[in-house]
Amino acid sequence: MQDTSDRNHFWVIPFLFVMMMWLVYWLDEKYMLDLYKYGVLPQKFVGLLGVITSPFVHGSLSHLVSNTFPIFFLGSGIAYFYPKTSNKMFLIAWIFTGFLVWLFGRQTFHIGASGVVYALAFFIFFSGLIRGHPQLIALSLLVAFLYGSLVWGMLPIEEHISWESHLYGGLVGLSGAIVFRRSNPKHVSKHFWHKRKYYWDEEEEKRMDDLDYWKTDEQRQSNSGLEQSSSVRYRVVYHYKDAAMDDDSSKSSAGRQSEVNRKN
Repeated sequence: MQDTSDRNHFWVIPFLFVMMMWLVYWLDEKYMLDLYKYGVLPQKFVGLLGVITSPFVHGSLSHLVSNTFPIFFLGSGIAYFYPKTSNKMFLIAWIFTGFLVWLFGRQTFHIGASGVVYALAFFIFFSGLIRGHPQLIALSLLVAFLYGSLVWGMLPIEEHISWESHLYGGLVGLSGAIVFRRSNPKHVSKHFWHKRKYYWDEEEEKRMDDLDYWKTDEQRQSNSGLEQSSSVRYRVVYHYKDAAMDDDSSKSSAGRQSEVNRKN
């Protein structure tokens, strides 16, 4: 039942997050609320609130659209393949990225969910590479194909873009992939994930030894020399003596000893 629930509801949290983004943007545009003030303002105590609120605030419709699909796609991918860590990773991408921007960012308002996008993208990409599973690597390559250009956003090229959010989001995603590397994914082929155990019996070992295709030339020559030496037949010859002959020989030796004693 739990596995079925994961399959059916993995998209819910990313969807709600995206809906909140669109709701905030609609309210901002309709009532002219100037919500950019709720972005992250680095090194200012007031700006700490932006760590929570900044991902929902966007400066334009194009800005909002550019973050909508990555948040939904990447968030759903993490929730589907990494359900045990998806909620924690989503929260870490949200809070830690904003806090790092507050610590080290420029003295201006940083708004938008692009930092979360970078964190999720880097988490999926490096998680697949670290685990080495074919299906997860395919997901990593898909992310690299769709969002490979995100790397340029981590450089201070355009002044109006918060490259700090991109950079720290990528670092948070990479760190999350390393921290949660031992968390087993779901909905991947299990035969790859669980190690197989092989039990060999003596007959199987003998059969494998007979197949010498894996041996070197020296091993084959040494084995052939042992086989030739083992094929040589040795004949054992036993010499028997009669008991009467043993008595005569012992008497003659005793007589010779007594003669020697008399002479002395």
